[in-house]
Amino acid sequence: MKADTPWPDALVRHLRPPTYHRPVRLSDQRDVVVVGAGGLSVARALANGGRRVLVVEREVAAGRGGTSRSSGVVHAALHHPDDWLKTRLARKGRAMLYAFCARHDVAVAKTGKWIVAVDETERAPLTHAKSRLSQLHISHQ
Repeated sequence: MKADTPWPDALVRHLRPPTYHRPVRLSDQRDVVVVGAGGLSVARALANGGRRVLVVEREVAAGRGGTSRSSGVVHAALHHPDDWLKTRLARKGRAMLYAFCARHDVAVAKTGKWIVAVDETERAPLTHAKSRLSQLHISHQ
């Protein structure tokens, strides 16, 4: 692991395919086991809080499972009511992600999203979406 990464060296242990992996001994005391490298941000937060964390991943490397099929979209919760937990978490997570990237010099391409009406029946929902974007302080045209 590179020394200049924000990840503690002991945080991530890649498990190779079953014929090559090093089994984890029961004597390897851990406070938390995170299943799947998709949980690395949770594992990092726990490790930074003093927990002894083990990340187990069935793939050869992180980012080869469900993460590889992610759309890469940073959600704004545009279509969800304000009082939903999903909405609050999406907004908070979006702000946290952009702050983290800025702190660690990670480039982020804010390419935007096209929302279009294909016929007259979709004009009203499009007007509503534009209003929601204004409420969420998200730039739009």
